[in-house]
Amino acid sequence: MRKISILIFCLFLTSYSYSDVSRSPVEECCSDIVFQLNEQNKILSEQTVAIQNRTFETNEINTYLSKLSDLMLSQKEDISSIPKNKILGIPENLAIILFPALITLMIFFLGEILKWYRKQEMKRNETKEYREVILNWIDLINNPIQKQIEACDKIAVDILNSQNIHPERMEYRKMLADKIDSIGVDRFINTFMINSTAPKSDAKNDKMTYNLVSQFNFLKSIEPNLSETYKEYQVQTLALMDEWNSEFMKLNDLTSSWAVKAKNKSHPYFVFNSNVAKIVNGYILKSQQGENNTVNTINNLISPLTALTNDELANNLENEYAFEMSSILQQFRIIDKKWNINVKGYSYLFSGMAKSINNSYSTLLDAKKYFKNETEVKGVLSI
Repeated sequence: MRKISILIFCLFLTSYSYSDVSRSPVEECCSDIVFQLNEQNKILSEQTVAIQNRTFETNEINTYLSKLSDLMLSQKEDISSIPKNKILGIPENLAIILFPALITLMIFFLGEILKWYRKQEMKRNETKEYREVILNWIDLINNPIQKQIEACDKIAVDILNSQNIHPERMEYRKMLADKIDSIGVDRFINTFMINSTAPKSDAKNDKMTYNLVSQFNFLKSIEPNLSETYKEYQVQTLALMDEWNSEFMKLNDLTSSWAVKAKNKSHPYFVFNSNVAKIVNGYILKSQQGENNTVNTINNLISPLTALTNDELANNLENEYAFEMSSILQQFRIIDKKWNINVKGYSYLFSGMAKSINNSYSTLLDAKKYFKNETEVKGVLSI
């Protein structure tokens, strides 16, 4: 109201001013106020128009949103009015999501099961193959083992019946047990204990598994032992043969030298020398008839000379010839004893090896029979 009063007052003054050419300061002041009010009115009018426009736009937006809301409600009602289908009792919209996920999981787990089954099957096949190889190997080595047993028995008899100091020949066979022994103890345990149908606490199964491992290992180790034993036998026999030959040369030189010295009847050793010559000539004659060996030499030469020398020395200790011969003959008796010990010892040793090999192989056959008849490889699921 105050602004309107001021406005009327200013209009009055303005009209008054036009009636009078000259304006006072008050009139000018009022004129300025009127101008400023007009400018403010213009601004207010413009703002009012802008507000009206914004109000119109807001109303249009609200109207559009209201229509959109009505449309969505109507579509929802239309959708809800559509009958819902079910798959195996599960709503179709849920089944569309659930069933593909379940199928994917089933395929994944089925794949894992197949992988596990194939791994188990490969493990079973591997165990079965090792089992068959080990048990069948027992049959495969039968021939070389029997040949080696025969060779050991033969050399034992040959040594015992030997008539000469020289090494008897032995036929050496490769028994091939080392091929299986190289498989390793772990493989034997997995094959015949862990993955065998026999109970793990079965003492017989454990014993048979131990027999397989130990006997293959024994047959493997006895091969080099057999070779080393035969080499020792050769070395010792050849050493005895060298000693024998050395003493025989000494005896030959002694008899030859005294045969010249005591050839005259006047020589004090003539009778003794004559008796020695008879024994030597008799030995040579028998040797020419095919009795030339160590045993015949001892029986036909060494033993008669020993008896002759003992009698001579018993009656004549001053017989130099008899004394020298006695010393040589003593060495022959020592060599003969060494040879007898060598013969009996190595004959017994090779015979014992033959028995050990035979017993070892018999143990392997018993183990094979047990595993073939009483056990088998576990199934795929339990291996």
